[in-house]
Amino acid sequence: MSRAVADAAERAVAGGADLAGTAEAMLRACERALAATTDTLPALTAAGVVDAGAAGYLLLVEGLHRVIFGESAMRPGALLTMEAETRSGTWSGRTSDLPAPSGPHGIGPAEATHGETSGPAYEVMFLLDDTTEEWVRTLTERLDALGDSLLVVGGPELWNVHVHVDDPGAAVEAGIEAGRPHRLRITHLDTQVVERDVVQDVAVVACAAGPGVAGVFRDHGAIVVDSGPGHRASTGELLEAVRSAHARGVVLLPNDADTVLSARAAAQAARAEGLVVHVVPARTVVQGLAALAVLDPGESAEDNAVVMAEAAAATRHGGVTVAAKEGLTSAGHCVPGDILGIVGGDFAVIGEDLETVALDVVEQLLRTGGELVTLVTGEEAPPGLAEAVAATVAERHHRVEVVRVHGGQPHYPLLVGVE
Repeated sequence: MSRAVADAAERAVAGGADLAGTAEAMLRACERALAATTDTLPALTAAGVVDAGAAGYLLLVEGLHRVIFGESAMRPGALLTMEAETRSGTWSGRTSDLPAPSGPHGIGPAEATHGETSGPAYEVMFLLDDTTEEWVRTLTERLDALGDSLLVVGGPELWNVHVHVDDPGAAVEAGIEAGRPHRLRITHLDTQVVERDVVQDVAVVACAAGPGVAGVFRDHGAIVVDSGPGHRASTGELLEAVRSAHARGVVLLPNDADTVLSARAAAQAARAEGLVVHVVPARTVVQGLAALAVLDPGESAEDNAVVMAEAAAATRHGGVTVAAKEGLTSAGHCVPGDILGIVGGDFAVIGEDLETVALDVVEQLLRTGGELVTLVTGEEAPPGLAEAVAATVAERHHRVEVVRVHGGQPHYPLLVGVE
């Protein structure tokens, strides 16, 4: 898709086209490339649908075109999506048995609630030919009035149509009036949702690198996934934890920068199963603890995710570790055994004493203010380290509260958070 659009732009510019002409050439090339994706995979060909990611790319190009041309409505032949949310990761056809016929075409409107789905009860997809752009425009308007998740793409001879409606018969009838619909698929969406017993409104899945941290998260009701240096949580492990929550919505705390991508992949896979999952991009355990502290079980997962993400982002973080080998850091040259202080993810201090370096890290984090310092001791922390640092901080900063947690994490004798 991107190559086709880029090539079209280059050809247009080489031919002397202005900005508007280049945008038009890009959009036309993108439409043709999207229509061709139906033949790229056997599953897409069998379902007669286009690739979902490619459809999203067309939406971006269409948006650029509309900005340049100042259009207030979609053009015929472009991607039409009335709702950003879909119930699966691809526009793929699925078969299911429909309820007893009752409508004029043997398929009647949904007469019951939609169960766990929040929108219309049926997914309707078909290919359309023997039509014109004017008829397709009329079809688009009719389907827009009938439902949501609308996609009409292709042209000029063959169009792909997708919509979610409560009355699939009316959608098919609209297609018949606009041309010749074929390769028709109608899916009852309620039957596609995996049934799960919901036992709570919101749950938290948190990654933890040490037994102490894991215990803190569990004490606050979170489902804990072991994750840390040497064994970071996989997408599959996180997805299984999300499934086990049995909640209306789940907030996922990776608590490690290298686990954020796995968390997002797990959330995407869970959403494809109909689960509601929000990732709070906590990149350290102290950010995860700050996020957990503002969790409100009475609010939705979405609302909690917003507040928790703000709390995590507002927490400045650092730590202390011991150099395992000689190297050049952002703080200078280090040799094995040196104490390294980390501030905001970068090496900022090199010293010989754990307590001295730890205090230096705390002072740098407090430089722009702070009300609460969290000290999380690791499995290699010497006895009394957190107590000594806390006492000095209390002496230097009378209005700052210090909280100590025995985390038991490897490699980092002390992690520091400042809120």
